[in-house]
Amino acid sequence: MTNKTNSADHAYPIFFIYDISLDPGRRSMSIFSKSIRKKILAQHLDVEPESIRFSKGAYGKPILKGKSDLHFNISHTDNYWIMALSKEDEIGVDIEHHKDRKNMDGIVSSYFHSAEHEEYQKQKSDADKKDFFYHIWTRKEAYAKYLGLGLNYDFSSPDFKNDDTPGVTILTTLIPKTKGHHSTTVSIAHK
Repeated sequence: MTNKTNSADHAYPIFFIYDISLDPGRRSMSIFSKSIRKKILAQHLDVEPESIRFSKGAYGKPILKGKSDLHFNISHTDNYWIMALSKEDEIGVDIEHHKDRKNMDGIVSSYFHSAEHEEYQKQKSDADKKDFFYHIWTRKEAYAKYLGLGLNYDFSSPDFKNDDTPGVTILTTLIPKTKGHHSTTVSIAHK
C-alpha cells in the first residue's frame, strides 16, 4: 500500500467526510463504505486493508478485531458518508440531512429531554424547528453510538441543549444547504 500515514502524525479525533455523488463511479453507499473504511483504518494502523477484520460490540457497534487503541464510527445520509477516528477512547458520529419528517413533533415529545422539548416549541418557524431538531438529534445519536448502545439508548436523557454529557465533548457543525441538497448536521462525541 502506498502513501501510508503514520497515525502518530495525527491529532485525534479526526474525521473524513465524502459526498459520494461526486464519485464518478457512483457506487452504492454500502460498497463505498466497506471499501473506504478499510482503506482509512489501514492507513492509520499501518497495515494492509485486507488484514482489517471487524467484530461487533454488545449492541452491534462495529469494532476492530484484535488489540487496537484505534476506535472508529461511521454514519451516512443520502450521498454523505462520514467516518470519525479516535485513539484510546470511544467515538460516535451521526450525520443527517434536514429533511421534512412527518412526525417531528411526536419524536420530540417522545425522545427529547423536557428542556429540549421546551426549546423546540419556542422556535418561531417550521424551518427553525427543523434545524433545532437535527442539531439535537445528531448529538443524541452520536452520543448513543459513542456509548455503543445505538437505539438501545434512552434518548430522552440527558439534556443535549445544555451539554449535559459529563466527560464527553460533542462537536456539532452544519454543512450549509447546497443546490439540490438539504442542510446537513454532523455531530461527533468523544472524550
